[in-house]
Amino acid sequence: MELYVDRPRDTWTWRGDHVVMTTEYIAPARFVAEHMPVTEEPSGGSSVSVGHVHLEVGDVPTARKFYVDTVGFGETARMGSSALFVSAGKYHHHMAMNMWGSAGAGFREPSLGLGRVDVVVPSRDDVAVTTDRLRLAGFPIRDDGSSVETNDPWGNIVRFTPAK
Repeated sequence: MELYVDRPRDTWTWRGDHVVMTTEYIAPARFVAEHMPVTEEPSGGSSVSVGHVHLEVGDVPTARKFYVDTVGFGETARMGSSALFVSAGKYHHHMAMNMWGSAGAGFREPSLGLGRVDVVVPSRDDVAVTTDRLRLAGFPIRDDGSSVETNDPWGNIVRFTPAK
């Protein structure tokens, strides 16, 4: 798990279209207590909101094709052929995909670990645009009327919901 503290945008360094990222020490227990409150869900479960998610994928080109070319995120950084960082609105990154421990992995059945990634977009129209791109690319869609879900190429559930 990566824990991070976001800095104001005016302190970020960019080299062209790619953001410069660093790894620095933080006190994990204090960080969790201060920045990751657990909220109770109506279903009886609980959740934690995070600013960005890192996924283990089988290969970066397939991740780029799904998350950039199909979903519509912009690439903000890349670490050679082993990791890709993407965002909306020129944020440093909302999602990252790496193959450091998963090179060559195929579709995975649900298991312990990540249950779903929720991507909140500005409006229902944005959900519709993403849905059209996913359908055109051949991804099955599950639409419950308020959000749309699909599986990425590795079986991770990605749900798109309009901001409330």
